[in-house]
Amino acid sequence: MEIIAHRGVHKNKGEENTIGAFNRALFLKCEMLELDCCLTNDRKLVVSHDLYFTLNDNTRVYIQQNTLKDLHSKVGAVIPLEFVLKVFMGAIKINVELKDRGCAVALHKLLEKLTAERNWSTEFLKKNLIVSSFVLDEAVAFKILYPHIETAWIVNWRQFLLTTKGAIQENLSYFCLDAIHLHRISVSRKVVFYFKAKGFKVRVYTVNNQDLMKKCLKWGVDGIFTDKPGEFLKA
Repeated sequence: MEIIAHRGVHKNKGEENTIGAFNRALFLKCEMLELDCCLTNDRKLVVSHDLYFTLNDNTRVYIQQNTLKDLHSKVGAVIPLEFVLKVFMGAIKINVELKDRGCAVALHKLLEKLTAERNWSTEFLKKNLIVSSFVLDEAVAFKILYPHIETAWIVNWRQFLLTTKGAIQENLSYFCLDAIHLHRISVSRKVVFYFKAKGFKVRVYTVNNQDLMKKCLKWGVDGIFTDKPGEFLKA
């Protein structure tokens, strides 16, 4: 079972999705690093879980309303996804979560650019990258552009509660997606067995309890996203 560093290895929210958090995931030899990305006004991808950055006076600077240059001047330490991929791809497997619409096409263009610059092969991308999104359209758009890269649909617990497993599975199958990422509340042995029997990988977020981690291992879950990767790797 993959132990996935959820937004890197961090002690608090301020350290999430930072270069330091990513370096610590590499140092701990986590199987995978998870990070989030959003789209700027000039179609650049930046690392952020939220659709905005919050300044010290609690002012929100919305990512889609600003260019990358604007964000650097207003916020300061903004991390372009391009920089992260250049530094960490190949050293650790990366799960890139697409947070908003338009990210799939932007990631496609970025990967084309980096592939040309760094001579990345199809096998290299397949081995080192997973793409996921809560937005089904974005997951599908990326899968069409890169059918050889593992792509996952993230289903939140409310959506899972209001939708049948069959309907979710039909979407996964119809759009040729590879995996489903489920909230910990949604997971049971029967749920894991159902989706794995249909041929999909199952990963669970965000697991910070060792008892649940052990259950996921017993049920055959493929990976867990956790804020405690160091503790779980030892376990």
